[in-house]
Amino acid sequence: MAYSVPEWLVKHFLSQYDYALVKSMLEASFQDKKTIIRCNTNKIAVEDLKELLKQNNISVEHGAYLSYALKIWDYNFLGQLDAFKKGYFQVQDESSMLVGAVSGAKKGDYVIDVCAAPGGKSLHLAELLKSTGQVDSRDVSEAKVNLITENILRTGYTNIKAKIADALIPDKESVEKADIVIADLPCSGLGVINKKPDIKYNMTREKQKALVKLQRDILSVVQQYVKKGGTLLYSTCTVNKEENINNVRWFTEHYDYKMESIDEFLPSSLLCDTSKEGYIQLLPGIHNMDGFFIAKLRRNM
Repeated sequence: MAYSVPEWLVKHFLSQYDYALVKSMLEASFQDKKTIIRCNTNKIAVEDLKELLKQNNISVEHGAYLSYALKIWDYNFLGQLDAFKKGYFQVQDESSMLVGAVSGAKKGDYVIDVCAAPGGKSLHLAELLKSTGQVDSRDVSEAKVNLITENILRTGYTNIKAKIADALIPDKESVEKADIVIADLPCSGLGVINKKPDIKYNMTREKQKALVKLQRDILSVVQQYVKKGGTLLYSTCTVNKEENINNVRWFTEHYDYKMESIDEFLPSSLLCDTSKEGYIQLLPGIHNMDGFFIAKLRRNM
């Protein structure tokens, strides 16, 4: 393959996917992508935001799957856009937006996002709760929590707060309190090589294996925060099956959870055999978005 990709990584992909699929994934990983944004419908309608951006000579079109997603390009610096400063949108890939879409969040829910920075999924859940309930947006360091806080202040959501918390350290006060826990965990990032090209040189098989252990360690801690009958959403931005479906199968073997269909929440074009089971693997070059994995798990009563 005529791509600047380490041989071990190509072989690793080929051990999990067929040649044609790997070729499409790698081709997509070397293509420039437009910026994807999620409209803050608490502040502005999607069509109004679209027209506002056009008035500022920004090229814009609708996203591939979700009504509140837009693609933008032909701008210089995002932070200088008036629409950004006013919190009319959040930069977030559609793959990441799907976590909120499949959550089934309802008014009054209590949500914990355990590895949240920069806060895109937390903010999305806050919007879906329609100014009710509460989202605890957590991450391990002050710097990461500051990023979340900046986005909360800019977008104006009032039912969300950011706090420093290490996902590996149990929080006794959170046990069986959350209706929804979002666990978008540290991963190898092999679904976003086009955004972070250094990944293909810095990632190794040894690091991947260490990440699988880290993911399982975090899941073992945060699963206890879900109420009986509540929802755990596990996601990563990788296409590595060991970090994705293999982890989910390990998890359901060790904890009192079962996968739950996400079909009712997905656009029809994304429905597949696995979505009926409760998970979806999005692939660059196949789906018009980042490589991403989402699984929805229900804690048994």
